[in-house]
Amino acid sequence: MTAPEYRAAIAALGLTQGQAAKALGLRAIKTSWNYANGRTPIPDPIAKLLEHMQRVKLRQLREKARRRKKAIVPKQENVT
Repeated sequence: MTAPEYRAAIAALGLTQGQAAKALGLRAIKTSWNYANGRTPIPDPIAKLLEHMQRVKLRQLREKARRRKKAIVPKQENVT
């Protein structure tokens, strides 16, 4: 994962640098900042965790949209 990809991933998750550091289990916010600015290579486990978090968020958004759609579509009554 590159620094721009890292920044895009945390932005897509709606996280700040501090929130990203906490969610990723980093000891310091500065580590997240270093990843985002290309000063420190992003370890594969961190990249994989971010990718997983994005997939989970996407699934949650799809489920939420599907539930919303079901709530909006009225049930059709049988008219005979």
